[in-house]
Amino acid sequence: MSITLQDIAIITGLPIDGNAVCGPTNMEWGPVCQNLLGVTPPETALTYGSLKVTWVRNTFLNLPEGANAITTQYWGSATLAFLYKELCIASIKKTTEVAGPIFILQLWAWEHLPYLTPIPIIPINLNGDDPYGCRWDTRRTYTHTPTHVLPAYRSNHDTHNKDQVIWTPYDNYLHPWCLVGQHIWLTTAPLLCFQIVEFYHLERVMQQFGLLQRCSKWPTDNLDKSVHCVKLTGKASVDWCKHHAHYYQLWNQRAQNIVGDENFHLDVDYTTWYHQHGHSFTTPQAAAHMYQVIILAFSILH
Repeated sequence: MSITLQDIAIITGLPIDGNAVCGPTNMEWGPVCQNLLGVTPPETALTYGSLKVTWVRNTFLNLPEGANAITTQYWGSATLAFLYKELCIASIKKTTEVAGPIFILQLWAWEHLPYLTPIPIIPINLNGDDPYGCRWDTRRTYTHTPTHVLPAYRSNHDTHNKDQVIWTPYDNYLHPWCLVGQHIWLTTAPLLCFQIVEFYHLERVMQQFGLLQRCSKWPTDNLDKSVHCVKLTGKASVDWCKHHAHYYQLWNQRAQNIVGDENFHLDVDYTTWYHQHGHSFTTPQAAAHMYQVIILAFSILH
């Protein structure tokens, strides 16, 4: 399972289909602030903080349309690219923090995994202008779900089955405004956000669109690893539209690169393939426990 462009469009209401969020990261911040805010901050305010904070937050102000770029830029897809990147970093063993729009990850989990989902005390009736994520903007109770208990989360992940997953939670909430980018929900294009390039692996989560999951013909990594590891440090003068020109071109072809039968091995059983190549359990302890259960059941039957 994964967070998809469909999740972003419906949960947040952000547009997913449009121009790439890219460009140079170097600029004179004084004139930019004066143009957008009507004031010029002191030099100390313009250089305060880490490079990551100042560049990531401020470079969005230098897009061609400036503050009005929200109407033409694909903010939803850029948001998903940023989230993918931060989750990748967070998966490194020694990492203790995670950045990015984590609230989207939380709402996505609540929509798809009932054993994590709180119960709204006062249900909200959404209108056609509300993103689906607004239905959680109310008081909630967690009496039947674990909170801040990592072993419990891992146990739930290891013991749930596919029938306990809500694969298509938005079937009754497909309002026209969130269907604007529906034609690219199944695209195979890379997602981009300045220096970030993250491939969109729809071939791995077909059940989230009510489709049969099959084995992909694609390799595990569709991107040059050097591109995936690119950081902003020391690259203030880079124009990312030119630096990642190949991937921006692939994004511009997103409507033509839709997942189809040619992307799959139609004669390979997915369940068998997954057990050979995937990870069925979150922890080694869970795998050992399940192995003991299987051996016990086998001995009882024989």
